[in-house]
Amino acid sequence: MSSIKSTSVKTDKKENLINSAMEIFKTKGITNTTVADIAKYAGTAKGTFYLYFKDKDEIIRTIIMNEASKLLENAINLSKNLKTEKASDRVIFVANELMNAFLENIKYVEIIHKNLYTGLFSKSNNDVFSNAVKEFVANGKEKDTAKAEKKLYIIIEMVGGVFYNSITNNEPYSLDDIKDDLFECIRSIVDN
Repeated sequence: MSSIKSTSVKTDKKENLINSAMEIFKTKGITNTTVADIAKYAGTAKGTFYLYFKDKDEIIRTIIMNEASKLLENAINLSKNLKTEKASDRVIFVANELMNAFLENIKYVEIIHKNLYTGLFSKSNNDVFSNAVKEFVANGKEKDTAKAEKKLYIIIEMVGGVFYNSITNNEPYSLDDIKDDLFECIRSIVDN
């Protein structure tokens, strides 16, 4: 087998494991899913799983990074069509798009919320991080990149926590009850 074909087969097997894990996590939840469940759903041996991932936590991190990146990139791209230059309007738009994506598939919240920032801005996913910070600095009042990174961190963690509790538990407030206040907090962080 040529090395190109071998690499393609490996990529396909890894993607199959990732997709299988995502599907099982949606139905059984992360806690109730085992490596054996993932391998069985993928139609591979349990040992094959360990050729690609150290453990269940590693595949969870991979899924978080992949899914969170897709959601954020889509939201950022859509925000570029806004007729405003205000950074706070763009950040709120992105947060609202993420909320809508979570509402369409509530299991996203369970899988992604705890490590949303890590998934989006890990060192191995640096392009998404760099682009988000550049966009934030270019359109916002904050011109200090380090401070912009901190503000984005606070916003993402706040949004992830509020969405999780409001969407999955409807506590301490429903999403309808808290959404305007959340967006007001985002506006305050971005505009100051």
